[in-house]
Amino acid sequence: ALPRVPCLENAAINLRRCWGGLYDVSPDHHAIVGLAPELEGFYICTGFSGHGIMHSPAMGISVAEMILKGTSETLDVSSLS
Repeated sequence: ALPRVPCLENAAINLRRCWGGLYDVSPDHHAIVGLAPELEGFYICTGFSGHGIMHSPAMGISVAEMILKGTSETLDVSSLS
């Protein structure tokens, strides 16, 4: 970035206050998981509000079951549809 914005050479960066990435939040602060009603065969698994990395193993299994079996058998995620 220095060739484009030379003043950054002396910029202080506080790594404790920096954050980068997507922080998706649904209106009710719960994930949205399930088949999209508007698009046939399109599954949604989003809105984990920063907890996606913790929930991804379980959601991966749930979405895989939804795709292969039509429903999530391991976890009941119907309230997240």
